[in-house]
Amino acid sequence: MTLGEIFVSSFISVLLDRLASRELLKVATQWKIDYEVMKLRLLVSKIDAVTKDVEEKQLADNIKKITERFNKIAKEIVKLGLRENVVEKATGLWRTLPSTSLLVDHVFGRKEDSKKLIDFLKEDIEAGVSVVSLVGQGSVGKTTLSQTVYSDERWIHILTSKGGLSYQETLIW
Repeated sequence: MTLGEIFVSSFISVLLDRLASRELLKVATQWKIDYEVMKLRLLVSKIDAVTKDVEEKQLADNIKKITERFNKIAKEIVKLGLRENVVEKATGLWRTLPSTSLLVDHVFGRKEDSKKLIDFLKEDIEAGVSVVSLVGQGSVGKTTLSQTVYSDERWIHILTSKGGLSYQETLIW
């Protein structure tokens, strides 16, 4: 949306509010121009509707263009055989890179929590599928703890992929 479109949209909203004010309707009735004010209000409402329709169509068109561009990029990724956030190990297994740029090198005071979580995950893996939810107040280290456990070198990450896109990850201890 351009600056001019934003201005017009804001102007129409303010104008509609002013045309609907009690003070204006009172003065218009006294001056016997209330019918003209109502016609003006109806006209501005129609202009507002057309403006909103244009905005929606432009938005839909922009979304369509962006979607088409993303689809082209996805096709190029497949065509080039690229994989997302993946580094190949010598063993032929794949390991995902952390999804954040913050790599956990040294974490202080969470070794015991990390060990407990790893032990819990190992028990569940032996039983089948393992899912853990880390819940807590903000900024207490949930993400850091999960990154520490996930990036533990004892895990082997196996990614199943098709057409260059990974869709399943298996963790083996």
